[in-house]
Amino acid sequence: KKMDNTAGIVTFPRPEGYDLVKSFADSTRVTFEDIRKATPADREQARKALDGFLENCLFVHCSGNGGYIEGLGFGR
Repeated sequence: KKMDNTAGIVTFPRPEGYDLVKSFADSTRVTFEDIRKATPADREQARKALDGFLENCLFVHCSGNGGYIEGLGFGR
């Protein structure tokens, strides 16, 4: 499964504020100074985004990508 993406059998929605998490993950974090600079100013919003990710990736919140599934030759 992939988040907010049609290039897979199953997808799930991107949580609000997830860009904070992504920008931190994509940043350079070689030194502690790098980590401090890259840490989101609003840590609570980043925590909520991570909690949202964990909630959204549960199967109950996932949806099938019909075109991808049919392209593989599977029926819905």
